[in-house]
Amino acid sequence: MEMFDHILVLSDGKIVEKDSHKELLDKNGFYRKLYLMQNQKLVKEQLYSI
Repeated sequence: MEMFDHILVLSDGKIVEKDSHKELLDKNGFYRKLYLMQNQKLVKEQLYSI
């Protein structure tokens, strides 16, 4: 995601956020919540696969 100039975040078919990856993470909004949930899932999957 970091390679894109802008990311559009959709919820219920509407744009709820639009910015760069870094700016979206700094805003602590919907994008950040989704990003953190995905990363936590990946960490758990890696831990259980050891």
